[in-house]
Amino acid sequence: MQAILTKWIPSTDTKPFRIKAWTEHLNRLCSLTLSLAEVDQAFRCLNHRSSGHLTNQQRHQYVVEKLLLKNGWDHVGIVGSGEILKGFAFICINAYDSQSTIESSEHGITSNEVK
Repeated sequence: MQAILTKWIPSTDTKPFRIKAWTEHLNRLCSLTLSLAEVDQAFRCLNHRSSGHLTNQQRHQYVVEKLLLKNGWDHVGIVGSGEILKGFAFICINAYDSQSTIESSEHGITSNEVK
């Protein structure tokens, strides 16, 4: 499992309001920052929601999904999320590991014993 955190970054004189997503992977910081306008425009283009109104969590999740794609983690999926101070935390799991975790739990092996 992997946690990806997001936070709001306020606008400055030269930069618009942004959302940043980041995580550490193999002792390397992986991050992506998108402007709120970029996120909203992408959703309008994809016609993601018929109502046209996005929640803050949907905006943050979009940036997390783009971070996953940027790093080639197309086999990783979001399994949970929650609001934290100034952003959100998303829990992601590797699709390849999920089956072995399920099989291990069926055989009474704890997650600490799964290699």
